Amino acid sequence: MNALWLVLLLWGDPIWIVKPQATVFAGATEFEVGLTASADDVVGVEFFVNKLSVYYAEEPPFSVTLNMRDYANGPIEFKAVVYLFDGSDYAVTLQGENISDFYQEDVQLVRVPVLAEGGREIVKRLGLHDFLLKEDGNPQKLTRAFTEEAPLYVVIVVDLSGSMKSKLPMVKRGMYSFLDYLSPEDSTMVMGFNERVFQVSEFESDKDLLKRRILRLEAEGDTNLYGALWSGIRAAANVNGRRAVLIFTDGNQELSPVSGDVLEKSLEDCVQLAQGEGIPVYTMGVGAFIAPDVLQAIAGETGGECFILKNRSSISDAFASLGKRLGYQFLLGYYSESHRQGWHDIEVLCPDHPDLVLRYPYRLYFR
Repeated sequence: MNALWLVLLLWGDPIWIVKPQATVFAGATEFEVGLTASADDVVGVEFFVNKLSVYYAEEPPFSVTLNMRDYANGPIEFKAVVYLFDGSDYAVTLQGENISDFYQEDVQLVRVPVLAEGGREIVKRLGLHDFLLKEDGNPQKLTRAFTEEAPLYVVIVVDLSGSMKSKLPMVKRGMYSFLDYLSPEDSTMVMGFNERVFQVSEFESDKDLLKRRILRLEAEGDTNLYGALWSGIRAAANVNGRRAVLIFTDGNQELSPVSGDVLEKSLEDCVQLAQGEGIPVYTMGVGAFIAPDVLQAIAGETGGECFILKNRSSISDAFASLGKRLGYQFLLGYYSESHRQGWHDIEVLCPDHPDLVLRYPYRLYFR
């Protein structure tokens, strides 16, 4: 399934699908619809899967969480019908593909993010069959590839500690440039941090709304780099599909003894969480007080990239470059039968396209 097939059957006021915003489903999946009609005018909303009724909601929120393991592999159709007190009804359907065996006993699902560069037209045609993935030298059977056509979910985590005041206007412009390169189907969450971590926006595809939220950002306080990074990865892990975390900072982990009740995490915590979820982390650092080795380690171990910026004027260019390239990110999945705890070497190839440059985590830690 290469695109979201959304069919509105309209005989009056519309009903639309809020969640999911994807074409491939696995595990617990929330199905939510939005209505223009007032809740007082609604008798109820009935939800169907493959033409069978599965749930009936009489009041908001009009949603149901389904376990996709209960349904067969392959094409699947969601449908919702709203019934109004005036006797009318309206329907919306969503067609996609279900992966009921996403989780299996005695094996673990491994997700490997891959960024492909070297030829736009070639990259756009890549599919599951074009990739060869090896774990510890042994070829693996790929079961899933989220291609560049699937929506991308990006979490931007921006340093808002006191030392960022002079750089913040340039960072904001860089974030604007980054958003402009994303497709209309992509969604972005913005998080800020000083000694604490806070959410600026939910996942949102409305770029103008995101820019208004970014415009209001201010800088003050210490730097809880690892707590912020861990929170950003955890937020990205809550959605299915192609995901990435982008963190921008001008410093290193720096918490004063009086910082109080803050989220304390380590570099190892962040890397292992990102690897386990298959989420690449892209790091950007500027200024004399950054720790380049830390930023490079985070990016390298997760399949991302590190940008060490020499001056403020390069910030916007780096954001724009990354926004352009993330469009060519893939997410490969396979079931590993390895029960050995520890590091495992990963190799990804495109045998028919040897000139492509592939960026991915070269090793993963299995628990």
